[in-house]
Amino acid sequence: EAGKTLLNNRQAIVTDTVKRSSSLEGKGIPLDEKNLDRAMRALATILIYGTEDDGKYDELKQASSEAASVNGVYALAKFLDERMCVPR
Repeated sequence: EAGKTLLNNRQAIVTDTVKRSSSLEGKGIPLDEKNLDRAMRALATILIYGTEDDGKYDELKQASSEAASVNGVYALAKFLDERMCVPR
């Protein structure tokens, strides 16, 4: 569900993140739209299909493997974890 929400709001999140780029320099997050969009799509892939340790990874092993190696994907995940509103 988090991956789907991330994709559905991708453009707004990219716009917001680029707007904050001066305060995010040096944190490992891609700050240009193209690479930020790529990192967001990779993060959504990881959220949807998992990683090697969670049992769903084999369904799309190649996509998940490639997503994990995208520059800035984990730094972006950390940033968005602090920014996104999650219903409890």
